[in-house]
Amino acid sequence: MEGTNLKIQIRNSGQYHQYHVNGIRRKGGLGLKNTAQRLKLLYGENASFKIENESDTFVLTEIIIPQSHESTDHR
Repeated sequence: MEGTNLKIQIRNSGQYHQYHVNGIRRKGGLGLKNTAQRLKLLYGENASFKIENESDTFVLTEIIIPQSHESTDHR
């Protein structure tokens, strides 16, 4: 936990590659976009989901979920 947020970081060897659709450079596919949108719907603007190249040999995936003050379910 970081402050009032749950922060999950995953590092993996490799590179996160961009791809091209109709000449437009894009990162991520529909599944990644849907994951980010779902987090925003469930947890608001303080939630985030990102994937980026941390270095030439590692990719970092980070998910931040804000702690809900209204929730009493602590599973």
